[in-house]
Amino acid sequence: MSRFRNALAIAVLATLLALVGRTALLPVDNLLYDIGLSSAASKVPKDIVILGIDEAFMKGRHAYLAPRDRLATLVRNVAEGKPKAIALDVWLDSRIDEGPRGVDAQLRDALRYAKSHGVPVLLSDVPPDQTEIGSDSENGQTAHGSVLPYFAKEARTGSVLFPLDRDGVVRWLPQEKPERPSMVAQMAALGGAKPAALTALRKSSWPIDFDGPPGTITTQSAAEFLEPGLGALLQDQLVFIGATYSRSRDYMPTPYTRVGSKPMYGIEVMAQSTDSIRRGLPRDATGAAARVESNRWTVPSLRCRTSAYS
Repeated sequence: MSRFRNALAIAVLATLLALVGRTALLPVDNLLYDIGLSSAASKVPKDIVILGIDEAFMKGRHAYLAPRDRLATLVRNVAEGKPKAIALDVWLDSRIDEGPRGVDAQLRDALRYAKSHGVPVLLSDVPPDQTEIGSDSENGQTAHGSVLPYFAKEARTGSVLFPLDRDGVVRWLPQEKPERPSMVAQMAALGGAKPAALTALRKSSWPIDFDGPPGTITTQSAAEFLEPGLGALLQDQLVFIGATYSRSRDYMPTPYTRVGSKPMYGIEVMAQSTDSIRRGLPRDATGAAARVESNRWTVPSLRCRTSAYS
């Protein structure tokens, strides 16, 4: 037993030294928060799954855009399995074909299919100042932006922007705003979150109680669900669809990055944040929430959205 205690003490000390070395200029609150997370056991939710937009799904298509026809097939196949809800965090560009055989019409039909089968779908809503709306230019270059209104006729929308602390690390849940509700709060509500937690998010900022380091949430390739009949595997699940492409820049540093973990894909930050809300907000977070503004960047909430699949 003494050997075990010594080994545990050495491991804790090593973690502490690593954190102190990497975060010497961090506020004490953030340092203690990072240490607490890195030393805690991972929590793997059984009803949350990520379907990654990866190389197999992209299959050599446009470096920035997930193929709209494949997204339509994916949404329809997943919806057939009757999941609790689908979060579709993809970049919708400004080019659109509303013809009956166009790929945009296919995706909207898939969203309509999900809604008719009682499966809520949430689309990522990026504020206007975070997008560049444009169209094909003479030299073939395209400025990408949101065409959300076209698709939002058949689905809900939710903000996917998270506040960052001064060191560029994401530690806080998005504070709820009536005019732009967050995707994670809506997914948490659909997943059974307590009303008290959702109310608290509208009043103040709260830290994310992460499930664990990157890779904690069960992740499968979205390409696997392009085949019909596999949606049944996702029954009663909260399904998050987003970029896990190896060259994706849709990721954020987390407290685990301080001890050597890679940054976390944005879609997993969303999934873990959703589970954090469902488990209930930390009882000891009130004081920390009151101090968040002193540690946070003064610039708008950030995510690497403009080239999520580059």
